[in-house]
Amino acid sequence: MPIAVVDSVHILSEFAAWTVWIDKLTLVPTRMDYVDAGGEVYRRIEALDVEVIGGNPTVTRMKVSDLRSGGETVSEFTDVDFDLGIPEDVFTERTLRNPPARWLSAR
Repeated sequence: MPIAVVDSVHILSEFAAWTVWIDKLTLVPTRMDYVDAGGEVYRRIEALDVEVIGGNPTVTRMKVSDLRSGGETVSEFTDVDFDLGIPEDVFTERTLRNPPARWLSAR
């Protein structure tokens, strides 16, 4: 699978920099490494499963690893749907901090 690697330096954050691997065909980020001020990778996020849902390549299972402690969390995303008719103004910072309940209820 062809991968593009992108490095970034992040300011005013808990991490000093991060590197992301992006699948060139699907544009899905497949791995992200977070680096501390000493240059050590201390956290990794990996896409474990990618499915095409509604024509969109979608991460449906991912793992977050704490490389210092050895701990990890695997998350699975189910019942993913796209194009729900949510108005664009719902995606403001203010609204995302306090989202309208009608878009959060189970369908």
